[in-house]
Amino acid sequence: MKRIVIALLAVALAGCGSDATGPSGGSVTGTWNLRSVNGTNLPYSFPPQQGVTITVTGSVLTLSSDGAYNEIDSILLVGPGGAATTTHLEAGMWSATNGSITFDDQTDGVVYQGSVTGNALTEIVNGFAQVYAR
Repeated sequence: MKRIVIALLAVALAGCGSDATGPSGGSVTGTWNLRSVNGTNLPYSFPPQQGVTITVTGSVLTLSSDGAYNEIDSILLVGPGGAATTTHLEAGMWSATNGSITFDDQTDGVVYQGSVTGNALTEIVNGFAQVYAR
């Protein structure tokens, strides 16, 4: 009986030792919604490039307990030919330890960092700070 209890405890501790924890041991898994980019609430418009303005109107980031993530961005494109809405899907793997989070974006082939504090998750991508909330 003692061997079974020790084996179960070892399995339970292995699960708790995963990278799926944020500050104070809280789980970072679940759904996060983009609230701001570089301190500006959504919608956020990037500077126009080649006559096209890209505006992020929303983004939902889902972190799964198996270390996978996906992010669906809602985007408005405005250019000389008019306006169009589209979505962008990013998928990859994530890991978190002691409030730091790393994303391995397998859609675009980049790795970027972030942090988790309470109910706020911040990604730093190409110099842009993107803040998500639960």
